[in-house]
Amino acid sequence: MLRCFACMLLAAVVLFAFGVAADERYIVIVDAGSTGSRAFLFKVGSEGGRAVTTLRRTSAEGGIAKFIKSPEEVKTCVLPLLVKVAALIPEHLRGTADLYIRATGGMRTLPASEQEILWAALADGLTADPQNPFPIHREHFGTITGDKEAYYAVLSANYIAERIDENRG
Repeated sequence: MLRCFACMLLAAVVLFAFGVAADERYIVIVDAGSTGSRAFLFKVGSEGGRAVTTLRRTSAEGGIAKFIKSPEEVKTCVLPLLVKVAALIPEHLRGTADLYIRATGGMRTLPASEQEILWAALADGLTADPQNPFPIHREHFGTITGDKEAYYAVLSANYIAERIDENRG
């Protein structure tokens, strides 16, 4: 559970790094874990000069590391999540949404060369699939280190405990 909050905090960091425009904007972060994948949809905008973020979450069984023997099928783990999340975004804004896919422990068990095979297959598979509604940027896909995962967990715990917020970290 804390790992999900870590992903949400990572998203908050991404949101504030991009800044908040007056228009609404969408960011999708997929936490591709070892036992399942979760998609977090953030709607970002402003009301009266104040940042507003709305969160929606959806999940699917199974992680992406299990596809190492059939990397061409790895998109089947993520694509249903993207289709579900896209239905929550106005059609005219889907092509401008930022998509990030990050994996954790399950992928870290694989050698770097096999991780790269899976990431490349996922990016290529999603790019070629007409059901995928989002622009694909390979640099937005990757495995986070255990240290970063722990760091985000600590930040998340402090954020939940209201010891820090988006204005002080």
